[in-house]
Amino acid sequence: MNRSEYLTLCRDAAIEAGKSKSITPDWPENVLVEYRGDRYAPKAYELKFDASGQAVHIAVLRDTKANSVVTARMDKVKRIKEDAE
Repeated sequence: MNRSEYLTLCRDAAIEAGKSKSITPDWPENVLVEYRGDRYAPKAYELKFDASGQAVHIAVLRDTKANSVVTARMDKVKRIKEDAE
């Protein structure tokens, strides 16, 4: 997933969180992402650097089933559902 798309999903998830006050598995799929087979709400973005100085894009994800936060490399995160056109 690219950074621009992920940041848009972070914004959309924040708006959804404001409506429902909690993150649950029944959130609309168009604001959720998938990582290692589980669904997460995108929470934030981090930019880090590895030992060779290369940029590493990190997705900060909130679990929809548990009150926990996971970090993942952006290239390992997938969008669940595209917006209806």
